[in-house]
Amino acid sequence: MAYTFGDFELHWEIVPQGEATILRLEHRGFDLENPRHRFAFENMGPGWRDVVLPRLAEGLLEAA
Repeated sequence: MAYTFGDFELHWEIVPQGEATILRLEHRGFDLENPRHRFAFENMGPGWRDVVLPRLAEGLLEAA
């Protein structure tokens, strides 16, 4: 699954792993020579790691 917004793309991939499943996210479209893109690159990573993914995991645990 992919989602495009502005210059950026989010690519989600579901990968079977034995009895589990891995959800892989790749955030694409950064031109690190562009100051706006560099700022986004440097600041979105912590947001995904520290905010979005913990909330996603919490929602999955509540649904189980």
